[in-house]
Amino acid sequence: MADLKPCPFCGNAEDIEMQEVQADHYIQCLECEASTSCVGSRPEARELWNRRAAARADGGVDKQLRTAGTLLSNIAFNLAQDERLPEEIRAAIDFARRGWDTAVRADGEG
Repeated sequence: MADLKPCPFCGNAEDIEMQEVQADHYIQCLECEASTSCVGSRPEARELWNRRAAARADGGVDKQLRTAGTLLSNIAFNLAQDERLPEEIRAAIDFARRGWDTAVRADGEG
């Protein structure tokens, strides 16, 4: 949909769709399957998808967010190596970890 921003997780701008479940609506990236929560209308879903965290004046990632993300990235790295978990779960964890690491590098501070 032309009025939707690219996926904030994988950057996909092509395969993003409005989904409907009974009377609720949500938007989903068909590449990484990220989605909004269900809301009552199409405009609400669109607004929720296009909303981004407020940028700092210098455009950087907030220090607390960076610290939490780095901690979670380290935990995810260890979980992705745990052979007791099914391969699909390990792959999904690693995908999310790599997405965070890529976002931090793009921010210019990592």
